[in-house]
Amino acid sequence: MGLEFRIWLYLLRDRQVGFRVLRFMKFSSYKIKSHSLGDILREKREEKKITLSEAERELKIGKTYLKSLEEGDYQNLPNIIYARKFLERYANFLGLPAQDLINKFNQEASSLFNKPILPKEKPKLKKIGLPHILFIIIGVILLAYLLSGVLSLFRPPFLEIYSPLNNQIIDEPFVILEGRTEEGVGLYINDHLISDFIGPEFKEQLNIEEGLNTIKISAKKKYSRPATITLTLLKKSQSSLTDE
Repeated sequence: MGLEFRIWLYLLRDRQVGFRVLRFMKFSSYKIKSHSLGDILREKREEKKITLSEAERELKIGKTYLKSLEEGDYQNLPNIIYARKFLERYANFLGLPAQDLINKFNQEASSLFNKPILPKEKPKLKKIGLPHILFIIIGVILLAYLLSGVLSLFRPPFLEIYSPLNNQIIDEPFVILEGRTEEGVGLYINDHLISDFIGPEFKEQLNIEEGLNTIKISAKKKYSRPATITLTLLKKSQSSLTDE
């Protein structure tokens, strides 16, 4: 009878001793912590007593990118091609298997870098129907009409003199001034308002003196600049008329 068989037989006979032995023989289960890519890089760097600044200086790679690799903050890395190049150089610098770490990086960053790129939707051009076109045309016409009305308020009024002619020689002691302008304007002769003017035509008798006479005719709307015509008339003297 073997030794092992005798031991098991003894344990079966004495249950209390058997339970104690079984409790003693229980195996403790330990969770094996899986190291991430960042943990591997950081632990190896710290083991070699290398700071991030020193690694940056040696590799010519920004410290922020090296830190992002160690912290698994892959979204702050440039595109995946540059990220793999940085990782390869960093792994070789630390003496780690570069290809194994690149494979691990591909697994960890696959969800970030392999997102499908959706095509950009072209902006839809809104079709303009006939009612909208008519509305726009009517709006433009109304705007032009209002604008012309506003401009007409500030535009000088029309003014025309029928008689006498400029530089005309007058024999009589008076002259009949005839002309035409717009309705509703103020008519001024030598800066005096003609209060009974209705328009658009006017006819006024003006006394003139011997020699040169200047007649200034102005028409003005409320907000406009005046329209002005100046006439120069020559009245002969009585002696010159007698000589003739």
